[in-house]
Amino acid sequence: MGKYIAAARDDIHEVVDAVRDMYPDVPLRLGFVGYRDHCDGDKRLAVLRFTSDVSAFKTFVNAQPATGGGDTPEDVFGALSVVIGLDWQAATRLFFHIADAPCHGTRFHSCDDSHPSGDPNGLTAEKLISDMMIVKNITYQFGRISSLTDQMIRIFNQIARKEYITTIDVNDSAKMMEKVSMSVTTSMYSSVSGSASTDG
Repeated sequence: MGKYIAAARDDIHEVVDAVRDMYPDVPLRLGFVGYRDHCDGDKRLAVLRFTSDVSAFKTFVNAQPATGGGDTPEDVFGALSVVIGLDWQAATRLFFHIADAPCHGTRFHSCDDSHPSGDPNGLTAEKLISDMMIVKNITYQFGRISSLTDQMIRIFNQIARKEYITTIDVNDSAKMMEKVSMSVTTSMYSSVSGSASTDG
């Protein structure tokens, strides 16, 4: 995960500048939710709540090591729960999830799993996907690193009953950030255009 974290840190200014050039009057806020697994204790989650301070975002991301132990799956559900609980305010709500391992629960993968029945805290994909898609109206894009996550995303979309989650192949970290930038500007354009038509 190291090079993907580095790409987010190093290229975020480019993404923000591109959006600000197109929409100078629209405030931008960035957040970060890093996650590992339940066995990692107090290092399981690293959360930066929404901020408009790009430098603070980069500093926080820069401090995140790509470490973890235990089985193959990670605490995806715990991270999604935190994402849902963030202070979402804007009409454009984008979530970029970059992962190289699936969530817990053998229905989502065929890996070794210390929690084969699913999340040990009782979180479910059905509730999380519903909250993201319907309650919070968050656009979900997934950065695919390996095939280990394919089954998880397929089931997430089955739960959503549509292709809710768009997958981006991010093995080239530079191209990943280019696609992120394009996604942000496209979503911003849709939101602003929709508001303009509604307001006449």
